[in-house]
Amino acid sequence: MLARRFALAAGAALVAIACSDSTNPTKDCPTNVAITVSAGTTPQFSWTPACRAYQVSVNSSTGPVWAMGFDFANPAKTNAITSPVTFGDSLAIGDSLAPPPPAQLTAGQTYTFFVFALTPVGTAIKIGQQDFTP
Repeated sequence: MLARRFALAAGAALVAIACSDSTNPTKDCPTNVAITVSAGTTPQFSWTPACRAYQVSVNSSTGPVWAMGFDFANPAKTNAITSPVTFGDSLAIGDSLAPPPPAQLTAGQTYTFFVFALTPVGTAIKIGQQDFTP
């Protein structure tokens, strides 16, 4: 009985440690964050709760336009991106995920902003997406 209590206490301690990790999206991030996109052709993107993300991107109907973060195959994966970000931003660390973006988006065209985060076991999950038209 004492061994079982110890095992339960140790498990609870591990869960508490995992939840205190600021790179752990499951602590602060639901599977669907609320995204806000500012006006203009170089918009700012923010999400709440303002948890750390692994990758953010803007896609058009023809594919990626801009992305910031780590390649999904990168072994040095981490949730390093903080809200807000601005279209065209880049990380000092990370991988080139898309060709260099245009200086600005095209007014009147519809785009989708995506936010991805890593789970504690290193699986990338989409935690939000928002269509917008600058």
